[in-house]
Amino acid sequence: MTGRIHKPYIAFLGGFHVGYDAWRPVSGLEGARVRELFAYLLLAQGQQQREQLATLFWPDLSLSAARKYLRQTLWRIQTALDEHGFPPLFAVDDDSVQVVAPDSFELDVRTLEAAYLETRDLPGSALHEQAYCRVLRATKLYRGDLLPHCYQDWCIFERERLQSIYLILLDKLMAYCEAHGLYEEGLIYGQQILRCDCAHERTHRRLMRLYASSGDRTAALRQYEQCCATLERELNVAPSAETIQLYEAISAPGVPPSRPAPAASGSHEEGVDAYLRQIARQLADCQQTIQAYLSRQQGS
Repeated sequence: MTGRIHKPYIAFLGGFHVGYDAWRPVSGLEGARVRELFAYLLLAQGQQQREQLATLFWPDLSLSAARKYLRQTLWRIQTALDEHGFPPLFAVDDDSVQVVAPDSFELDVRTLEAAYLETRDLPGSALHEQAYCRVLRATKLYRGDLLPHCYQDWCIFERERLQSIYLILLDKLMAYCEAHGLYEEGLIYGQQILRCDCAHERTHRRLMRLYASSGDRTAALRQYEQCCATLERELNVAPSAETIQLYEAISAPGVPPSRPAPAASGSHEEGVDAYLRQIARQLADCQQTIQAYLSRQQGS
């Protein structure tokens, strides 16, 4: 298998795929326990003690029987990878198993985590274009939940953690689109969030603003109605004061919806400055609305 120019590609999100491309998966890795052990080793990465692996994956067997099954499963994994020309992925000895040369393959989970770590301390509106593209690429690799047919505790925990990362990254993409006037793209990301968490109120608000900013006030008000119905059905709560205030601002007659100014094509700092000026204008508008309301209350 010489002459390969692409790294092996491994995917655990939305299913299980190991191969050199999307169309030629590695054979020999069939079987739930084989796939779960393979995924666990790559996700855990550090050195794993064979005894702990044996008891984790075969808890109902004696230690000697569990170690036997572990040895056979590791052999199946190694044999399948060798037959397909993979570079060595694991260092195996009598006591432990460890991932080696992690840079020799691409892993969808690792790409998702890298995008999150890179942008963790940045609001989506402050992302520069390259970071936005990396976050976008990472979210596209999320084809679904981690190993959806695995119900072991370690996998359930990792599944929830990775879905949370995915939703955080989608929220950053929404914020970026709102700040840069990319309304249609932002709407798509918002709908992706709601497919995973239909009661995510902040996403409903972002969608309301994106619809209003694009000039579709009717869709913005309809999104509010959907938000109210979903919160009632899923959580038995009413929308927050912030959501209600946004609804009133959008539905007020004669008041055009605010349209965030797209960021200039210049530097990252210019984009942030434009966004901060936009926030200042919105705060000023809110203050005027509050003052007018208080004046009416005092006069009544």
